[in-house]
Amino acid sequence: MIKRKRIIRRTLNGAASGFLATFPMTVTMLGIRKALPIFHRHSVPPYKITSKVFRKLQILAPWETKKKKLLTTASHFGYGAASGVVYSTFANKSELPAVLKGGIFGLVVWGSSYFGWLPATQLLPAYMEHPKRHAMMAASHVVWGAFMAYIFQRVEKTRRFNGVNR
Repeated sequence: MIKRKRIIRRTLNGAASGFLATFPMTVTMLGIRKALPIFHRHSVPPYKITSKVFRKLQILAPWETKKKKLLTTASHFGYGAASGVVYSTFANKSELPAVLKGGIFGLVVWGSSYFGWLPATQLLPAYMEHPKRHAMMAASHVVWGAFMAYIFQRVEKTRRFNGVNR
């Protein structure tokens, strides 16, 4: 029973950490986007992915932009939370500093998404049209991973320090 509680706690901590880290990631992504040449400032990938999913599922009409933006935000934060859960399963398996471990994990999430499952499901092509957009997304994922791992580590340490290790 204690092991099950520990797994549930770590899972929830991972989800919360991934969710919260999506805030600085989004700020980073939108900030870098503003620095791109104007002809490369089109929609950020989370919006493109969500739009394509809804188009394939025939859920929303093209003109329902407000709903798409809301659902894009929800799915983006949900994916951040889900990825945080994945991180929580092996967070203590390495002695690397949390921020470095998280940054590497963020790059793994970026690479496996943008060069793996997104092209495999035909939600995005396996390439992006401009290297600066690659850099924008890679940097955003490093920020996400670093923040996520830092938050996760702090929550885990705080719980242990307070004697809550069940």
